[in-house]
Amino acid sequence: MFKTIKTAEQIAEEQEQQRIEQAEANRRAAYEQEADPLFFKAQRGEATEQEWLDKVAEIKQRYPK
Repeated sequence: MFKTIKTAEQIAEEQEQQRIEQAEANRRAAYEQEADPLFFKAQRGEATEQEWLDKVAEIKQRYPK
């Protein structure tokens, strides 16, 4: 029945962890939707490997950890 009082540092750490987890989830979704199709196109010769690598870099920049 006792409430645990969190310090400002604990709250900040939790918020940072949540931010990182959200960024990772966003990255995974973007990789699946945007980068993975380019990867498979590159494997078939329908796109270049550089296009795929550029997309991966763009996603990492969009969702930094």
